[in-house]
Amino acid sequence: MRTVTLLLLACAACAAAPQDEAQQRADRLHDVWVGERWFGFIAQNRRVGYGVFETKSADGEIVLEDKYVLVAGAPEREMTVTTRCSKDGRLTPRRIEVKSRELEYTLAVQDGRASAKIDGREKEVEITPDTVTLHTLARLVCVLPRTAGFERKLKFLDLETLEVSDTRIACEGEMEMPGSKVKFVGVKYVVANRTPIELWTDKGMLCGMEGRGFGAAVLFETRAAASAGYNPDVLVCEANLRTLALLQRAWAAKFGGPDKSWCSETGKKFWLALAAGGTPIIPGKELRVLICPATGTKPAPGICSYRGPKTDVNFLGENAVIGCCESLNHADGMHVVTKAGVVRWVKSSTKEYRQLLEITRD
Repeated sequence: MRTVTLLLLACAACAAAPQDEAQQRADRLHDVWVGERWFGFIAQNRRVGYGVFETKSADGEIVLEDKYVLVAGAPEREMTVTTRCSKDGRLTPRRIEVKSRELEYTLAVQDGRASAKIDGREKEVEITPDTVTLHTLARLVCVLPRTAGFERKLKFLDLETLEVSDTRIACEGEMEMPGSKVKFVGVKYVVANRTPIELWTDKGMLCGMEGRGFGAAVLFETRAAASAGYNPDVLVCEANLRTLALLQRAWAAKFGGPDKSWCSETGKKFWLALAAGGTPIIPGKELRVLICPATGTKPAPGICSYRGPKTDVNFLGENAVIGCCESLNHADGMHVVTKAGVVRWVKSSTKEYRQLLEITRD
């Protein structure tokens, strides 16, 4: 009797093992990715845009919020993808929302099927538990086995065409990652699909992603993985100033009265006003937008890395400079932002650089 009992317990443990492993992988995914990650988009060693990947939990699911901004050329292009996934170690999609200037739809999954309307046409697809998207893959490879020869079959969902294809992901082991002047070794995975995708990870972090179809690399913000001419601190600083200028318009709409007047503070107080009050424009968890990453300063109430206007901006035109990065933050120049939200880089060797420091203040 005891032997039978032990055998039954052993069988139960074996049956639970795959599920336990999946749960552990899901927990590790959340632990590794929770919070916000910035990425730079590099094409031919030139920065062409950036992305912000955010991971959080909600209602027992993992929520992936991915924002992509392409800044090469005009107008600037932006795309956001929000994916609600089962916490099952495969990040099986439950609901997907895609928004861009060219494309917008919601894909709700129920009983293994999902439908969406794109360009006026209904599309229905089968979403099995082994279905992944590029956005879930970005997280998933960080916790897959890191052994050469590892291979897993799966279904790949293309979010632009809503076509599902049979594919496989294989690990090729450790090797030097391309696109970096600094020697950088990562673990390489290859997704065999109509458009092959290569991904590199290191220590549970996505380091790079390249698809031959879109011909661009996505490099995580570390100097070790930075391509020639790419400085992640400069990239995030630029994005921060653009965001701050846009948030000042939101402040004016909310607190500026009938005339929608802008904040009249000067210097850093101009930017810090966005985080003040009972219902601030910048909540406590978003204070990093006030910090230039080159400073190494941790976000905290009352801290700002950016100079503000020297006079009341309500008397300034749209092309007037209303702020810039501190002069010591970057070695060879600084970003400046206009009232219209246009950000540009000014080299420290120019006369304009000195003039801009005179029309702004701490």
